[in-house]
Amino acid sequence: MKSFTFCYDDGGRSASTRPRQKADCVVKSHAIALRIPYDQAYDFMAGCGRESGHGFNHTRWESRLEKFLSRMPQENITAIGFIAKYTTGNYIVEVHKHAFAVIDGALHDEFFDYANHLVRQAWRVIAFPVLRVEPNFD
Repeated sequence: MKSFTFCYDDGGRSASTRPRQKADCVVKSHAIALRIPYDQAYDFMAGCGRESGHGFNHTRWESRLEKFLSRMPQENITAIGFIAKYTTGNYIVEVHKHAFAVIDGALHDEFFDYANHLVRQAWRVIAFPVLRVEPNFD
């Protein structure tokens, strides 16, 4: 098996207002790859119809993120092959029943046991959302 860099990353979930979420890989992968807070990614996915504690179909959010993500051409490639091939940039990668982020050739997730799974779909980050911070006058 090829070697790859694994970075344990929960996408900010443990520091969020929802630290006990489950089945949230699509939320975590978006938070990591787009460099946004977990709660913001969670709220966005909820607005697209994702229910708490349930997986999520990418086709329900894809059109709403087209200014930030570009769908990659489909290849017959494993996750570890994808990581070796795409060594620069931020990506969201979907394998069977899981999604994770790849950043500059490193897998960012809580698990690394999906490395030999075939990539079903991947998106490259082409722009990062601008975060608006409201001033706190309290």
